[in-house]
Amino acid sequence: MSKKYLFLDSNIYLSLYRYSVDSLEKLEKLIPLLEAEMIELIVPKQVIDEFERNREKEIFNAIKQFSESTPPKSTPNVCYGYEETKDIKKAIAIFDQQRKNLLDKIVDDAKSRSLKADQVIDKIFAIAKKYIPDPQLIAQAKLRFQLGNPPGKNNSYGDAINWLTLLQYIPITKDIYFISADGDFTSQLDENIFSLYLENEWKRRKGSQVFFYKTLNSFIEKNYPDIKITDEDIKQSKIQAFIDSSSFDEARERLAYILKMSDINSNQLNQIVKGALENSQIYNAHSYSPEKIGGRLSILIERREQEIDYEMYKKLCEKFDIDQVRRIEDLPF
Repeated sequence: MSKKYLFLDSNIYLSLYRYSVDSLEKLEKLIPLLEAEMIELIVPKQVIDEFERNREKEIFNAIKQFSESTPPKSTPNVCYGYEETKDIKKAIAIFDQQRKNLLDKIVDDAKSRSLKADQVIDKIFAIAKKYIPDPQLIAQAKLRFQLGNPPGKNNSYGDAINWLTLLQYIPITKDIYFISADGDFTSQLDENIFSLYLENEWKRRKGSQVFFYKTLNSFIEKNYPDIKITDEDIKQSKIQAFIDSSSFDEARERLAYILKMSDINSNQLNQIVKGALENSQIYNAHSYSPEKIGGRLSILIERREQEIDYEMYKKLCEKFDIDQVRRIEDLPF
């Protein structure tokens, strides 16, 4: 399954604090998909800023709405004399007290940023790819807004910054999976489809498709209805990501992650060695930072030299300046 590039607008994260069709359970499903690198979540700094600016307001509005949605305080006269009427009055009193207890806890947890929504979103942000716009991109977004080109509203060009960030960082030919409840991104002809202007711009500049969803739930149900990600799946995905490294930084970062993994089997060890020998981004990164490539590979294979294909092992030691350990194949018989 190929990796999907995903964007969640700030309104999707904020919806998880209020009455919404989206749920924390669905957002949590993203975590193993991100860890397995089956999804790359793009998070422009603009999205994080918008989320942080509006988080408290969303919590306040949700608490207010919940506190005002009360059961009846009294019953009509036709209910008088029934046993059920007494039970209802007791249940209402219990509800009022339990709701007060719940709201007190919610306010305390919101202040300490320990709501379940906070925990899940913070973890998502920690895993996701975060991008800080440079001054040139901000200037382009401002000009775009001034020219009247979407997206944008209310004298704000934050949506334009997000859109240009996606255009800048997502590779050519790669589709974007775009989730937003913001009308700025929808067609004026049909609010359930993506803006035709933006869709055509994406196709022209990226040569790929925009897959648009108004809710996180609909994205999960369409693309990952029954998927189950195991620890072994994540491990294999991380190894493949190292093998496919497209930059020196990726090679160094992904190899560091592999060193933290336990129970790498012999087949996976050989995959890592083969990838290191064949990917120029890995072996050329060694020339600039040998301790972060060759040094880490040396630690990885220590006392496991016999498990590696003999010819690959010799090439690995030569290319990455690793002291070669004498093996059975080197004995004179």
